Amino acid sequence: MTGPTARPEPLEASEQLDALVVLRNEIAHLAHRLAEQEAVIARVRAVHEPIPAADYGVRGRPALVQVCTGCGQDDGNWQYWPCPTIRALGSGGEQS
Repeated sequence: MTGPTARPEPLEASEQLDALVVLRNEIAHLAHRLAEQEAVIARVRAVHEPIPAADYGVRGRPALVQVCTGCGQDDGNWQYWPCPTIRALGSGGEQS
């Protein structure tokens, strides 16, 4: 191949078939990895589901908020939802 506009030599039929087999195997591998990663994310989301809680705030008047079932703070309080873990997963805490 010479110059930027030169085209590669066409592949023989057997080479094309070999290339397709390699691509098919790579696609199958990537699809499997994608499914595994989606399952991991689903398990993380299940641990970090929101639940309703009363937040008494500064004035002692309760407000209904959502807190994370998987996160707590060192002082024993709940972490507001969406928690940092859910925010890190993206989608702004929307349940999918």
